[in-house]
Amino acid sequence: MIARRFNFGVGAAILISASAAQAALPPQYQRQRELEAVISAPGVVNGFPAGEMVTQVRYVSEDRYEVRTARCVMNVRIVNDPNAPPMPGPRRFLVKPDKPRCK
Repeated sequence: MIARRFNFGVGAAILISASAAQAALPPQYQRQRELEAVISAPGVVNGFPAGEMVTQVRYVSEDRYEVRTARCVMNVRIVNDPNAPPMPGPRRFLVKPDKPRCK
């Protein structure tokens, strides 16, 4: 009887931990979500001087991107959303653009 309870408890723990781990997005899909968020963030596109169009978005390192136009460069950070409820699932984040540096 004790062995059955132990096995049930271990099985339940494995299922719970597996479901939490499966809730996170695989890295390639997380990166895609970040790239889409960077190029659609109002502070990024509208942060450049008038007439400057985005020509390149480059992954620099974890949570850091570089957005370029013909004359300007803007660093963009991905940060955890402090208002997101603590629950399993895809990472909830915000896009934080810096001021552009232009030639």
